[in-house]
This record gives sequence, structure tokens and C-alpha cells, in this order.
Amino acid sequence: MMAGEHHSDRSGTGKVVNITSTILMTFFGMWRLIVRFRINPRLGWSDYWIVLALLSAEIGHGWALASLYSGEGRLDVDINIEIKARVRFLTFIGGAFNTYAVGFAKLSICAYLLGLNFSHIYRRFVYSSIMIILICNFTLPMMSHWVSCRPVQASWDVRIKSPDCWPVTFKTTVAYIQGGSNVVTDLLYAAAPIIYLRRIHLSRYTKWGVRLVFLMALFGTAVSIAKIYQFGYLLLKVKTDTVYHTVTTTALSVSENSLCIIVACLPPLRRTFDDLLKKVLPRRVLQSIGALNSRPGYDLPTIYTTKINSDGEHSHNIPSDKDYVEGIHGRIICRSPKSVACEERVAAVFGKSRGKYCAIRGRG
Repeated sequence: MMAGEHHSDRSGTGKVVNITSTILMTFFGMWRLIVRFRINPRLGWSDYWIVLALLSAEIGHGWALASLYSGEGRLDVDINIEIKARVRFLTFIGGAFNTYAVGFAKLSICAYLLGLNFSHIYRRFVYSSIMIILICNFTLPMMSHWVSCRPVQASWDVRIKSPDCWPVTFKTTVAYIQGGSNVVTDLLYAAAPIIYLRRIHLSRYTKWGVRLVFLMALFGTAVSIAKIYQFGYLLLKVKTDTVYHTVTTTALSVSENSLCIIVACLPPLRRTFDDLLKKVLPRRVLQSIGALNSRPGYDLPTIYTTKINSDGEHSHNIPSDKDYVEGIHGRIICRSPKSVACEERVAAVFGKSRGKYCAIRGRG
């Protein structure tokens, strides 16, 4: 490069996306865990999956950020073969952990959805989603990452002579399958709860609150689609300056898993957001959207529903003696009149006085 000549460097954009995504993801993840811990220190399966997702994403983001500081985003004329190999190594490890983080976050969503327990058909949808995640976010990517090349270093270091690798079409196909499965599961998460809410007689405000939470999954869908397109562009169109163009793919990968984790954290935080909105919005606005008719977050809720007696295709899967209510922490749960037990609960952690609440122990 001639003295004084300046070539483009896209690493700055990647760093901003990486750091911003990491901060937001960590904030929502820790907020969710703190709220859940204050409700029940033992947490639940969805919380443990979120912990794994956060750990994997933090590691993945760290490696991706290291690749940006090592030369990713620069043109070929600015770097040598050693820098290229190091960048490919860092992006490879970071991309692997980012993929696993998405899988853990989606398993957290599945664990939370299973707790809704609306019907057997609904649970089959969730179980199908779990199978898709295990195959497309873990099994196939792990084979692509760690089994498809011998030695494994050949996956990122082109300097290795005569490696024993599977056809490149395998990795390409796995990448497309993984991206496509993310779109499918996001649509399932967004659609399934909304469809079932049509059968439940909750307040209009509560229904829209739940709908908006799950519709947030569509932001992740948009990023997944963009990543699939960018991967195809990188594979088919880019022949030179590959580490310059991979910044976009890396940024989309980081954004995808961050959004997935944030979306996975939102359902347990819906009641928290609800309480914040009631403190911020004017009373007239709250009254117009029906917010004043919803119960406070930490006391005994009234039954907002009536028994489901419709002749819909799934009505036979829901016992007729069960009602649906919004639980004390914003969850939609099943209530059986035959199995309601009142217990004492200390609510001091929420800044409330000691009081009674009814623990809903439906058999579904």
C-alpha cells in the first residue's frame, strides 16, 4: 500500500453492533433472572436455558469482537494470510457459540410455552419445535463445526494441505437449514399463543399485552431472513475481500442471538412492563386501553375467563371444569375449581405487605 493511501475498514460498524447487542442482551437477561429469582429462588427450566443462552452468547460475542479487532472488516490489500487465518478462526468459534446460544434461547421459550399447557395439540406444536431445535440448532451445526473436517483446523485455515473434509455443500446446506428453522420456530412462537388467546376470555388489555410480547419474535425472524440472504451472497458472489464482507454476516449473527434471548426474556417480564406502563401513562390512556381493569401483579387475581364450551376442533382437549386466569405474576394458567388452595405468602421482596394468595394447582 502506498504511503498515505487509505482503504476502507468496516470493523467499526461491527464493533458498534456487537457491543450494543451484548449490552441489551445482558440487561434483559439479568433483569429477567432477577425478577424470576425474587418470585422463586429455585427458578425454572426456562430460566436455566436462558442462563446457558447468555453464557454461550457472551462467549460468541467475545470471539466475534476479537475478530473485529484482529482484522475482520479490512480489505485483502491490508492484511496477510496469517491475519486471514486468525480472523477465520475467531469468526468460526464465535459463530459456533452464537448458533448454540440461539438454540438455548429457543429451548427457554419452549419451556415457558409448555407451562401454559392449553391443550394436547398445543403441546405437540411445542414438542415439534423442540425436535427442530435439537436437530437444526445443535446436531447438524455441531457436525458441521467439529466433525466435517479432519483436522478440525481445516475448517478455518486454508493453509492446511490435503485436509479430509466433507463436501462444501454439507456446510452450506446446514447453514440454510439452521437459518430456515429459526424462521419456522419464530413464526410458531408468534402464532401459537396468539391463536390460543382467541379461545380465552381475558381482558382486551391483557390479551394485547401477551400478543405483543410474542410478536416480538418476528424481529428475530427478519434478522434470520437477512442472514440467510447475506450468507448466500457471501457464498456465491464474493470471491475477494472475504473478511471485509463477513462483517455483515457476523453482525447479523450477533443481532440474531441477542434478539432471540431478549424475546425469550420478555414473557416473564410482561407483568413488570405492565406495572411500569401504569406508572408512566396518563390515566385516560390507561382507561381507553382497558389497563385499569387488570389486576395488580402481586395479589390474588380474579378469574377473567369463563369455561371453554365451544365446539372448536381442540375443545375436547381441554377439560370442561377448567378455567383460564392470569396468574399473580402475569402467566396465563389453568384453574380447576376442585383444586384451589389458599396459602400464606410473604411479598416483602416486592415492597408489599404480608398477605394471602391462592395458589392455582390445576391438574393440566
